[in-house]
Amino acid sequence: MTIFGLGLVIAMLMIAGVSVDLWRVWSDRRALSEMADSAAAAAANGLDVDAYRMSGELLLDPGLAVEFAERSLASQQDRAMLISVDLLDASPERVVIQLSGETGFTLLGLLSGDGRFEMTVIAEAVPRPPE
Repeated sequence: MTIFGLGLVIAMLMIAGVSVDLWRVWSDRRALSEMADSAAAAAANGLDVDAYRMSGELLLDPGLAVEFAERSLASQQDRAMLISVDLLDASPERVVIQLSGETGFTLLGLLSGDGRFEMTVIAEAVPRPPE
């Protein structure tokens, strides 16, 4: 009976660990995705004003777009989870940002040694005229 009880407790701990830790990973991934979207949207505000005045075409200034994206990421509360920030493309037509983050397991971390989970998200933004 003792062995059965111990096995039942371990099984319940694993089920609780899966439910709690998967919810945490899901929440942290959503926060990372929101950071990437925010940085890409901020970068899309880095318009090349001179090109717009000359031709009327909306183009990005890649340097200004990168600066706006960095400012946006620096102001995020969840930036502690970031492992890497990669600017995949900063051209006059679009900005693509890739963020990698890491979150830890709580209950499953007790059963497994490392207890870390890595995730990667990509966000893209293009300039467009107001509607």
